[in-house]
Amino acid sequence: MNKRARHARLLAEGTLVASGFVRPFRDYRRILARIRDVSEHLRNSTPNFLQIALLVQNYLYEALGPALGYPVPATAESTVQFVTTNLGTSQIGATLALLTEDQLAAIDRIIAERIDPEVQLASATRQAIEEIRRAPQLSFSLQIEVEKRGRR
Repeated sequence: MNKRARHARLLAEGTLVASGFVRPFRDYRRILARIRDVSEHLRNSTPNFLQIALLVQNYLYEALGPALGYPVPATAESTVQFVTTNLGTSQIGATLALLTEDQLAAIDRIIAERIDPEVQLASATRQAIEEIRRAPQLSFSLQIEVEKRGRR
């Protein structure tokens, strides 16, 4: 293999060739492994987050629905109406203000029992970002002057 082909191969493998010395400039395999790790945690936490949201929504319906005039047991229509009317951005504060301390504690327990995948996702994301930030960086700067054809 000639020198140019060897240098091209080394660059493709994440290695910098400078002044005859070969130096790794980024261990991209480790960074890709971190990104895959974050993706795996995201894949695990997404359904869990949706489960938490559904459980809290159902708890709120059970705790507040009858007092707000919604039927028990809940129907699909009454649940949609409750969510859009009472859990929307403009009304969520007023709805949560109706809860007692015990009801708020019950919601905290629902979340605390299932929060571990989200904590792992946050930790894996933070670790990946820190590792990418600390990895050596490579940058090039090029300044050229382009002349018009026919002029020198």
